[in-house]
Amino acid sequence: MNRTRSGILAAFVAVAIVFSIGACSDDDDPTGGTIGVPDATNPAAIEAHLASVLPSAAAGLTDGLARLLTAATGGPADGVVLIPVGNVVQAQINIDLDGDGARETTFSGSAVFSDESLDLAQGVTLTVDGVVDPNQPTADLSGSTFMSQAGLTVVNFSSTQGHLGVDPPGSGNAYDVFVTAGDVSLDILSGTPSGFTDGRIEAEGEIVGWSAFVEPTTSGGWQVRIQGEGFDFTVP
Repeated sequence: MNRTRSGILAAFVAVAIVFSIGACSDDDDPTGGTIGVPDATNPAAIEAHLASVLPSAAAGLTDGLARLLTAATGGPADGVVLIPVGNVVQAQINIDLDGDGARETTFSGSAVFSDESLDLAQGVTLTVDGVVDPNQPTADLSGSTFMSQAGLTVVNFSSTQGHLGVDPPGSGNAYDVFVTAGDVSLDILSGTPSGFTDGRIEAEGEIVGWSAFVEPTTSGGWQVRIQGEGFDFTVP
């Protein structure tokens, strides 16, 4: 694989990770809380909600990542558009987040390299600048992170920030999810991430802080441990 193609590939692996900031936003909350995010004051509802939506969201993101990789290496990929313009690569990807078989959610983002060689050696700034989802027509998603190489197959994402805002029509239950910090590494060959993100949920006048830690499992996979005031649980 040439350097340009490998640069696009690694960059959009990273963009896929940043996309996951809003990955669980388009499923009705089964616990009766705010649509997409449960009652911010109810840790049990938060845990139940994540356990409910993460499996389908993870499957959709995995499928999207596979198509991104195919497109980044020059192959045909349904629902993926990559547009290199100078030192910037713009992207759109359609993803099925709720497991119904339809890729109804469209994310858009870009990768800004230091020059037109698309070389990762100097690092690259990744942004997510929009989402279109018929289930959440008011969703507002943005995020950014700085990616640098930490080894032959490992990339690191630092200075990560993100925001998902939703105001469901007619519900009166607007909410915001913020990612305020993060440092995550990804082994591209194995697909194994590690690291942490910090953030907060603001809903109905309540603010709840949280931290998420990506941890390895004994079976060779990975899981996410989520901690906050009054809750500490692992999914899946």
